[in-house]
Amino acid sequence: IKIGHTNRIESFNLVGGNWHDNLPLNNVKDKIYKKQAQSISEVETFDVVFDRARTFSTFAILNHNLKPGSTITLKVYEDFDKSTMISANTYQVHDDSIMFDDYQWEDQNFWFGVYTIDPYLKLNNNFIVFLSEVTATVIEVVVNNSSGVFRIGRLFIGDTFYPKVNMEFGAGIASNSSTSVEESLSGVEYFNKVDSHRTLEFTLPSLESHEASLLLS
Repeated sequence: IKIGHTNRIESFNLVGGNWHDNLPLNNVKDKIYKKQAQSISEVETFDVVFDRARTFSTFAILNHNLKPGSTITLKVYEDFDKSTMISANTYQVHDDSIMFDDYQWEDQNFWFGVYTIDPYLKLNNNFIVFLSEVTATVIEVVVNNSSGVFRIGRLFIGDTFYPKVNMEFGAGIASNSSTSVEESLSGVEYFNKVDSHRTLEFTLPSLESHEASLLLS
């Protein structure tokens, strides 16, 4: 398992791109997960500019609505004027394959193997990549949505923690529902339907002292 930690969000500024006046790019620095920035076009480029050279190995854009076929390109630079590029990589936001276990037989997706009119409800809306540790001053981010304008949420740039001993057996992924049910005096049930959230529960064996220090530093 890999764990991203220590977000450097207070150590960088965001520059560039065209964004909606009421949903500006700086919204992605907000700690409120639901707060988003909305683009003007389907392709936008912006820079993450650190206050000084910073080391990181985790990059994530959370709570986005990017569609299948979308890509995110990360160009990492050593200096502020972007004259020395360290790396440049393009990532697919979504896996093109469809997991049929996620669908019931009555879903059109089950029979046709394609996304239907409501395709994005089952897609992961968090883009996370773990990189080789790198020290940089600027990250150029190119978001290319496959269709129309898009929204992106909180930005995470930080370190990666790898426990020396992986998580113990018995870890579980669950879909937790917050839907509530109330029954009237006549026995009629009323549902307050809320989207389910996927959670992962796991246990790590006792950490060695140097591992704990690394995680907490």
